Amino acid sequence: MYVTNTKSVMKNITGTDMIASILIPSRSRPLTKTMCIQRLLDSIRENTSDMSDIEILIRIDDDDEVSANALKDMPDVKVVVGPRLNGYLSNPEMYKELAEVSTGTWLCLWSDDAVLCTPEWNKILYDYADYTTYILKPNHPGDGGNFFPMLHRNLYEIVGHCGMFPQDWWWDIMQSRVSIYIDVPTIIVDHRGAGTDDVEGTPRNGRSEERRVGKE
Repeated sequence: MYVTNTKSVMKNITGTDMIASILIPSRSRPLTKTMCIQRLLDSIRENTSDMSDIEILIRIDDDDEVSANALKDMPDVKVVVGPRLNGYLSNPEMYKELAEVSTGTWLCLWSDDAVLCTPEWNKILYDYADYTTYILKPNHPGDGGNFFPMLHRNLYEIVGHCGMFPQDWWWDIMQSRVSIYIDVPTIIVDHRGAGTDDVEGTPRNGRSEERRVGKE
């Protein structure tokens, strides 16, 4: 495993304590308007009031030349390259690889077909920084469970991983045994899927209304 774009990213965040690391496993998603990754990255950049608050880490396979070529000129994305594994069944291993080279307080376990919909979401996270053994549960209409969990780094270091496959169900089971979730309805992360190409269009659950705070 190796990391690219590190120097560029560190130059952007020197002297800053980051509140969040967005961890994204991905493979062969061409970065065009009609595909997932560009849509997600655009939504993060648009809705983060200070990019030095966060870091974006994307894990790709070492034979994924499409993603490698598209991401190499993005200084605000840290690319982690590793051997090809068993697709999304290997998400726990890929999230752990990303977590090990991340620095943020909250580890956002997001998929590459998500869309961030809340302006200045990074400011909201600071209100929860002291909940060191908890997982934040953002609002994601239409999907059950904690589909995009945000794990406190301290909890990650205690358990030693980001959850077992699939992460959302695994943490839901843990939640049924001990209270570790904090609902954060003001942060909306929509699961759009690979077939929807616009940030404000029809979400994966088929509802057409906008999923943006203040635009209900």
